[in-house]
Amino acid sequence: MNKYKILNDFKSIKLLNKNYENLKGNIIFKKWCSDNKIAKKGGGLINDFWKWILDIKRPNYFYETDIIPSRDHVETYTTITQQKIIVFHPYQIDKSELLKWCNDRNLSCIIKDRKFSWYNPNSTLLVEIRRK
Repeated sequence: MNKYKILNDFKSIKLLNKNYENLKGNIIFKKWCSDNKIAKKGGGLINDFWKWILDIKRPNYFYETDIIPSRDHVETYTTITQQKIIVFHPYQIDKSELLKWCNDRNLSCIIKDRKFSWYNPNSTLLVEIRRK
């Protein structure tokens, strides 16, 4: 039996951006949490990316190459199975650069249409990065 429950109450997650108060964004976000069985928001700082998603110990600083290309409005999530997901909502991306960056680190990258982004819906893309 899994001790984590899926987040199904949007208010149970502390959100800092007023765009989340948008009803459409709220509905999109709830569905994404349900579809991905999200247990909690956070669980890792984006500056601690290597340790958080790859379980690789890195120095207390990070290299310019560690910075995810095209990232904007970055969030981190953990699923009920403890899978880590980095999500961001860029207005535009260099798809080939991002896919190469992920591939070089053995990460999967899913780029979804603007209608799936809860941060400023229909204006930003939804990008998900996970371990392969």
